[in-house]
Amino acid sequence: MTTIGNILLWLGIGLALVATGLLFISAITKNGASGGLGRFLYTLFFADIAVLSGLLLYFVISADYSLLYVQRYVANDLNLFYRISAFWAGQSGSLILWVLVLSLYGFIVCLTEKQDGVWAQATIALISAFFIVLTVESNPFRPAVAPASDGAGLNPFLRNLWMIFHPPAIYLGYAGSAVPFAYIIAAYINPARMDDFIKRARIWTLFTWAFLGLGIFLGGRWGYVVLGWGGYWGWDPVENASLIPWFFGTALVHSMVVGMTRKEGFRRWALLSSFLFFFMSLTGTFITRSGVIQSVHAFAFSRIAYYFYVFMILMLGYLILLLAILWRRIKSPEKTAGIFTRENLLSLANWVLFILGFGILAMTLIPPLIKKTGLLPATFDAAAAPFLILLLVLMALALIAPWAGVKPNLKKLLWVIGLSVASIPLWYLIGIRHPYGLLGAWAAGLLGWAAAWELVRSLRRAFLPTLGAHLSHLGIAVAALGIVGSKGEIRNEFTYEPGAKANISGINFEPGEAREYTEAGKHIVFEVPMAVSTGERIIGIMSLKSVLYTKWERMGYFPGVDIVPKPWGDIYAALYQDENGNWKILAARVPLIQLLWIGCWILFAGCIIPAFARRRRT
Repeated sequence: MTTIGNILLWLGIGLALVATGLLFISAITKNGASGGLGRFLYTLFFADIAVLSGLLLYFVISADYSLLYVQRYVANDLNLFYRISAFWAGQSGSLILWVLVLSLYGFIVCLTEKQDGVWAQATIALISAFFIVLTVESNPFRPAVAPASDGAGLNPFLRNLWMIFHPPAIYLGYAGSAVPFAYIIAAYINPARMDDFIKRARIWTLFTWAFLGLGIFLGGRWGYVVLGWGGYWGWDPVENASLIPWFFGTALVHSMVVGMTRKEGFRRWALLSSFLFFFMSLTGTFITRSGVIQSVHAFAFSRIAYYFYVFMILMLGYLILLLAILWRRIKSPEKTAGIFTRENLLSLANWVLFILGFGILAMTLIPPLIKKTGLLPATFDAAAAPFLILLLVLMALALIAPWAGVKPNLKKLLWVIGLSVASIPLWYLIGIRHPYGLLGAWAAGLLGWAAAWELVRSLRRAFLPTLGAHLSHLGIAVAALGIVGSKGEIRNEFTYEPGAKANISGINFEPGEAREYTEAGKHIVFEVPMAVSTGERIIGIMSLKSVLYTKWERMGYFPGVDIVPKPWGDIYAALYQDENGNWKILAARVPLIQLLWIGCWILFAGCIIPAFARRRRT
């Protein structure tokens, strides 16, 4: 069976390389026959990858320990869902998932576009060929050195519901970023199909950008409920690796909307944003999979880093060549009368998104490569916060402002600004007291009121594309309020011992008597019950379980987290063992955190609605 897997891997390389060559020959020479053969071979490539993926999934689910990959990531005590997630737990499995998603997307493009879309097909085939080469290098079908009756299993941190769905969502976004880039290249090379290709690119962008955002949210939620440090975003290199392309994807979404409907000058923004959306997704995969930068989420250093270096240089050269050919064909941005127009504000927002993307990239890569240590999260917070607040304001004003040549709606402007200012005392009363926090809450409120105003108008007209857009903006506003509110977190860390207590803002934490026992005959559990009360009233009972996994003893006890959700925020606690063997409890009150999770779901829903909605003809 391992031999079959290796044959399929090498067959995949051959099919991808030949399909890529034929599609580029067809694109350059306009030879339809070579294009048809290239699409046929790419279809076979997709089928090959699908069978290959099914084979690896069979090995994983059946716990066939003749495979080294299965020995490393599967164990007899893993349930079906965790065995499935073991498919992408390792480097080679995750690369197969990348190729599977991209080849599915490429197959759809080959089916729907035929010869007119040959440049898009060739670009996707080229990227597919690179990733199948990486997969062969990391090869998940290597046989085990010695037989085994059990494996190491998943890292216990990954045995969580959120982590089952987080990697597939990220890869739906990462791999999907290649499709709008490919479509936009095809659009500029084939002007006769410009409008059609940009519309297709817009749908693909919304879909892939939505899933990348969903993956970021799922990862943040996982960190919050599993890692035991009380936060959801630590500006880790791998976290940033998904956020950076999301910023450029945001710029691409807005550039295509304006470029399609109002200003052709925004198509230059679309070309640059589409490339950067893809290139930064490639960079994110490089950071995660190569091990060049150390992270709690990243894999160990691998030789595939050198392949990434070469391919990223080739892709930069590909872009420069395309820009040299296409730039003059694209109209430069048109000057619009007046500053307060939607076009100008969206252009400014794009500049801010580019600054955020490149700034976070530099702060993520440069310090670790020079000093071998990264920047503190507080440094990222201080650098990013002003631009994020400015971005919220620009988004809100863009919703309020008219298109160029349209008379401003002063009533809407005054109502939205008035409501946002009137909301400031509310933010103060619910606990946002710091001036910087109040400024962020005001900006989020400004966006929220503007989005709500437009959302009501869209509901009246039952126009799904704009309904989804305004729902997305509302989701960002709600999530931003959750982020600002959670910055007011109050925490207390204390040593667990009989009679120990803690108090946070009138909330009492009273741990009970600990007990230690063996679970499933293997894992050692240290459990501490803890009562949470205000005065004499019990508002929650927590169960903090820190586990020592038999096969992962070198990592010590894994933290035990429990959360009591309340309308105003979370009561959070984590039990862990410090380096001296002392048991510690982290207790925290995290205000408004639910708004972050709710806002993310609203944002995702708002993205998916227009991705599948047909534009109403006017």
